[in-house]
Amino acid sequence: MQASFPRVKLGPGRFEAQGGGVVTAFGGSVTIGDIVGEDVLSRYPRFDLSATLRGIDLAGVTRTLGFGEMTGFVDGEIDDLLMVGGVPVRFEATLRSVDERRESRTVNVKAVNNLTVLGTGSPGVLDRGITRFFDRFTYDRLGIRMSLADDRFTLRGLEKRGERELFLKGRLPAPIDIVNGDPGRAVSFKAMLRRFQELDLSKVRME
Repeated sequence: MQASFPRVKLGPGRFEAQGGGVVTAFGGSVTIGDIVGEDVLSRYPRFDLSATLRGIDLAGVTRTLGFGEMTGFVDGEIDDLLMVGGVPVRFEATLRSVDERRESRTVNVKAVNNLTVLGTGSPGVLDRGITRFFDRFTYDRLGIRMSLADDRFTLRGLEKRGERELFLKGRLPAPIDIVNGDPGRAVSFKAMLRRFQELDLSKVRME
């Protein structure tokens, strides 16, 4: 991982990084816009920033986190992120498959279950049936929008199959859809953090 920030300004209790810092990670890049920090020496420092993700390799991300195994590349946007005391309190974000890269896109059972927990709060049931025949599935596109405001966290799927809103849209030969069963429903940020705590992140392998 490499990072660079062209211009940095420091003042009493204030921090500014200007000029579009770039972080290289997981085969892609994260371009960070201007960062403004207020009360940086206090107990609850505030930081405002936005970021753009390009060509992030999901295989590297999921293996590193122990999330499961998922291949493919994604682009993303993080807008209007406000962090107070190291905790996000506001942001808008999207994550989508890269159209220009039509490489193999696969996802294993563990990653499917973890995505289902994040999207619905409940684990999947794949291990009780279909996994007797498949341990890896193929997908066409991943598309997720996330927003946090006033302690309300919302997840939306950006893909469609008929009238269903999808986080993940499957394709042959072993298709699987991950459906947003309650589009538009917001949960508290605390409830979303509980979903993260319920993820299966066992057997983390660092590379």
